[in-house]
Amino acid sequence: MKKFKKIVCLIFICMFVLSGCNNKVDVKGDNKSDIQLSSNLKNDKRNEEKNSKAYDAKIISMDSNTSEKKIISDIKIDDNLSMNDKIGIIIKEVSKLQFKNAPIELIKIENNIAYINIKEDKENKLWSSKFFQGSTGASITSYTIVESLLQRDYKGKWIDGIYITYEGKTNVEFDHIDVDFFGSVIKR
Repeated sequence: MKKFKKIVCLIFICMFVLSGCNNKVDVKGDNKSDIQLSSNLKNDKRNEEKNSKAYDAKIISMDSNTSEKKIISDIKIDDNLSMNDKIGIIIKEVSKLQFKNAPIELIKIENNIAYINIKEDKENKLWSSKFFQGSTGASITSYTIVESLLQRDYKGKWIDGIYITYEGKTNVEFDHIDVDFFGSVIKR
């Protein structure tokens, strides 16, 4: 009988050790809930995109060597924003990316024309001393401002033109800027 108890104990210990070393957990279930959750997330994303249509506005400049158009940056702009907000976003990005944050302000939009004022910073007169100097620099500056604000490639609702002033004035002359740049409506 003692031998029998020893054999049963030995078998029990062997089974315990063998089953204890196997940590494999076999969970059988369906992953339909995971698939459904993933599907719901995709649908939510699609609905969000439909409700908040955005377009890629382009910050446009010109290559100084070839005079070819070049895209500096794409900016996602929510189509639901007001026209003032859309133009404001582009002005801010153009100023930051191309003109060292030199002040450009949107005065108003009237009859679908955006009235823009180029201002000098009190300490750094970047517009007159840098951006409107030299024929190439002045050409690139005026091209960048006009093309970035007019967004000619955009097919949605946009402004029809821009009217630019310098320090609130229209009768400003720089050596290398077209005399009609300030104080004339530039059409889209």
